Amino acid sequence: MKKEAKGSGQESPLFSGQRTADFTNCQLQFWGAAIVIALYWLLLCVLVMKNYRLDVIEQYVVGREWVFGSSKHPSLTALLLEVFFRITLQWEIAPYLLARLCILITLWAIWRLAREYLSDSLALIAVFAMFSYSFFQYGCTEYNNNITLNMAWACAVFFIFKALHTNKLRWWILSGFCLGIGLHFKYTLIILPLMVVLFLILDPQGRPFWKKKGPWITILVAVLLFLPHGIWIYQNGFITLKYASSRIPSPGSWTAHIVYPLCFIGSQLVLILPTILPLVPLCGWIGKPDFSKAGRTFESRFLIWIVLAPFALQILLSAIKGAQIPTALGSHLWLFLSVLLLHVLKTDHTEKRIQQSKRSALILCLVLASLSMMIAWTGPYFTHRASRYQFPGRALAEEAERCWHKNHQEKLPAIVGPWWPAGNIAVYGKDRPPVYANALPDSFLDGPLLLPQRPHPEKINQTGGIVVWFIPRDAANDYSPPRLLERFPKAVLQKPVPLLYQTSAELRPLWVGLAVVDPPDPLPKNNLELRDPDRKIE
Repeated sequence: MKKEAKGSGQESPLFSGQRTADFTNCQLQFWGAAIVIALYWLLLCVLVMKNYRLDVIEQYVVGREWVFGSSKHPSLTALLLEVFFRITLQWEIAPYLLARLCILITLWAIWRLAREYLSDSLALIAVFAMFSYSFFQYGCTEYNNNITLNMAWACAVFFIFKALHTNKLRWWILSGFCLGIGLHFKYTLIILPLMVVLFLILDPQGRPFWKKKGPWITILVAVLLFLPHGIWIYQNGFITLKYASSRIPSPGSWTAHIVYPLCFIGSQLVLILPTILPLVPLCGWIGKPDFSKAGRTFESRFLIWIVLAPFALQILLSAIKGAQIPTALGSHLWLFLSVLLLHVLKTDHTEKRIQQSKRSALILCLVLASLSMMIAWTGPYFTHRASRYQFPGRALAEEAERCWHKNHQEKLPAIVGPWWPAGNIAVYGKDRPPVYANALPDSFLDGPLLLPQRPHPEKINQTGGIVVWFIPRDAANDYSPPRLLERFPKAVLQKPVPLLYQTSAELRPLWVGLAVVDPPDPLPKNNLELRDPDRKIE
């Protein structure tokens, strides 16, 4: 059955009630609220975030190199930031703006899928509830692979649903496009196609799809799009996969197989609680399942499976390996949780209850946003320690470029050191030099390189540049990393630099060491004539 246009008053194949006539009003409310909240977050970032957070610096460092990946992740997330940074004429709020644009696209996909299962008013509530989702709140201040993964995951789920519901070619192609591109954002997306394949095998109404060309077209498009990065992985010795496996700690005892899955469950409950609270006026504190809808149709089973099955898989893997799963690896799991709850639970969706849910969702969203940024701003006053977004990145970049330009007029050719301070110099400096660093943000050249396909840090001996390092608090101010002069024989140590954090809280200054590596003296322009004194100069 083909679905009728929204707002036409016709009954949807999934939604059992009558469509409201105010679809346009609901759509305006969705976009209006989403844009206002995005602008509010941008304002908070400008006022509070004095320095980029860790992942933003990493994306800048990787993106400007125009590579297929780093030793940690695929690079498409970073490349998007580099392109967007240039389009916006190197606007400093570019990473915050790009993060909010990705979130807007994610919310759009949630809104579109919600309207397939719910009335327009309830679909609006489902999206409003997600405004308070942790990764749409404080998580938006750190543009990273999770932000783009969420966007690809949400769009892929919506396109896959449309492909299964209509069996139209364009939806199968779009599904493959999202899956292929999404794998360039983060490999975690592979869980989604695996779960869809398993669903189509287990569900009786799903098996006939394998006799049609749609799923195979999706697989083909996804594979072709991911193939260039797959070749890069092979050529670089599967470095990203080795990094991912190294991040999984070995279980300490048999209790790890029980404790770590429970810890992950607990962390996810904390994440989703703010998205559940706005639904209480409609569903009550203890929701009652609506068995007349839940699981009765193929589409209903798809929604239940696509929300709960990936979560169950994560728990199963944690239990088998006895490994602790980072909380952030659940960011994509709950994007459609509010849609699922409003679909499977009985709701009292009177106008009064709907308005209560709207108000509570918007108020909670704004309160959480203000509270999280207030904590970020006042944290140093209570903890007496600064965070990365109070790091003096601009001051460090100015000092490094001043040291270089004392004796050199050309741009700073390279930065070597831990990629956190080195990346700050590259991002906030005017010269935007390439960074040679290892994959650990605060370690000096120990471990795998962040960009394995780029020259080794010792390359700076041929190009010249700046070496940077942190001076530990308990070390003397003339501290330098072990083997510094052995690795860079021409390094000229500079006077240690004290930097004040970007906060009015009374904190000890940060000490940073710098060394200038002069490039080799160029050959004279008339070097051939000097080698052959008998040669006549014409």
